[in-house]
Amino acid sequence: MTDDRNELHSALRIFRTLLDHKGMISRADQPELFDLSQQKDIHDLLEVFEQELSFRLLKVQDRLYLIPSMENTTLGFSMHEYREDLSPSARAIDALTVSYVQMYLCWEFYHGKNAADPTVRTFIRMEELLKDVDALFERLRKTGAAVSEIDASSEMNFELVAETWQNRMAEEENSRSSKAGIIRSALNQMISHGLLMKAEDEYRPTRTLHDKFIYDYLDSDRVQEIHQIFDEMSGGESDAEN
Repeated sequence: MTDDRNELHSALRIFRTLLDHKGMISRADQPELFDLSQQKDIHDLLEVFEQELSFRLLKVQDRLYLIPSMENTTLGFSMHEYREDLSPSARAIDALTVSYVQMYLCWEFYHGKNAADPTVRTFIRMEELLKDVDALFERLRKTGAAVSEIDASSEMNFELVAETWQNRMAEEENSRSSKAGIIRSALNQMISHGLLMKAEDEYRPTRTLHDKFIYDYLDSDRVQEIHQIFDEMSGGESDAEN
């Protein structure tokens, strides 16, 4: 009985630490907990947590990640919480546009055809992303019936986002809803969640983003569907270079 209590206590410590550290435990920073998570009895308890709390654990080398299921709004974000994370005054359409910019940014980094490592670029500058997103939404806006069909089949809102993007100012001082403001918000939110890092004017994926994308997200049918949409709307392989 004592061993069972100790194992449950260890599993709960691991779970709590994951929640307190943006969903990640590393052997370098928490060696005891990382090693405990790999013990069979504790690992079995964590699997029960996964089933009951709708998340999954992803181990990549010396790191353990907690990834909420898509429908999980307790450990993950609802759209309302996503808006508030950006800004207490963020509009729904601004938050939706930011989320699409972030999806497209991931496509910019990882749309290669090499299944083992689809990385095609290692950094992007804000002005490049703004130019690429502007061109993407312009193509979406001009496709008419085609984008309506995409929205209907994928339950996306590209048509609405593309139309509102067209009406945004390119830059407006201290405005989060201008085109440049949306791009800044998308980048800064990913930085705050440990998914991007900035060095001078270059934005680079962190190891956390790389691990999650390569070893988890790219297995999702939903991500593959969105990547296919961006492939089509961007004319196939991008010729962007670092």
